[in-house]
Amino acid sequence: MFACAIPHSRSLLVSGFTALLVATAWAGTTGKLAGVVTDVDGQPVPGAAVTVNGTRLGASTDADGRYIVLQVPPGNHVVTAQLIGYNPTTVTDIRVSADLTSRIDFRLGQEAIEMEGITVIAERPPIEVDVTSSQTIVDATRVSEVPVNQMLDVLNYQPGVSVARDNE
Repeated sequence: MFACAIPHSRSLLVSGFTALLVATAWAGTTGKLAGVVTDVDGQPVPGAAVTVNGTRLGASTDADGRYIVLQVPPGNHVVTAQLIGYNPTTVTDIRVSADLTSRIDFRLGQEAIEMEGITVIAERPPIEVDVTSSQTIVDATRVSEVPVNQMLDVLNYQPGVSVARDNE
C-alpha cells in the first residue's frame, strides 16, 4: 500500500506542474486599450485615429466612435486621438497591464482648417458664328484610343450616331 501511494503522488506532482506550465503559457503578456472618441457635444467621431505613441500600434474608431487597440505592451504609454477637422488630443501616463483592458475616452474639439485659394485657368475654343449645329472631329489619335477593328465601329462611340446591321 505504501508503494502505491508514491507513484500516485508523483503523478499528482507531474499533473500540477503541467497545469502550472499550461497556465503560464496561456497567460497574456500584453494588454489592450479601449474607449470612445466623441466631439465636445458628446457625439461619436467615426474614423478617428487612435495611436500609441512610440509604437506602430493603433486603431480607427467605428461608426459609434469606439476603438480597441490590441497587443499593447505593459507599461506607461502616451496615446493620441486625431482626425482632420479636430484638434488632436493626447493623454499621457496611461498604465497598461498584461491581460487587462485600460479604458481611455477622448473628447475632440473642432478645428478650423485654413487653405490658400485655388485659381483655375482654362482656355475655351472661340465660338464659331457660322456653325449652326454641334460637331465632333475624329482624328487618328482618337481612332487609336477606341477598342475597335473597323472604322465604322468608331462611329458607334460618337454621340448621336448609331450604326445598324449591315453597316447602315
